[in-house]
Amino acid sequence: MATESAIRQYAAALERGMAESIVYTPYGGTARTITALVDRQPPSLSLEAPSPRLRIRVLNDATYGIEGKALDKLRDTVTLAEIAGGAAVAMPTGQLVYSDADEIVLEVA
Repeated sequence: MATESAIRQYAAALERGMAESIVYTPYGGTARTITALVDRQPPSLSLEAPSPRLRIRVLNDATYGIEGKALDKLRDTVTLAEIAGGAAVAMPTGQLVYSDADEIVLEVA
């Protein structure tokens, strides 16, 4: 569960336009809007792997983000625009790149 400090930081980033609202839908669950820091041109983390379409950073929290331990990366989806200002599309959450008590980072396929 994310700390109150992390939750406030994400809310402030959203207010300043540094973060955006996306929709997270757990497999078999109810869609909900969460705040994410979105990198639309992330570099590949491996020389052998192609660059991911998107990399998102969200709170590691069942209420305000995505709880890392409950993530089903093959069946959960996130809905957001691939291009800033574009139409939102649903995509699998993809690979978990990083996780700590406050946040998780996902490469969206």
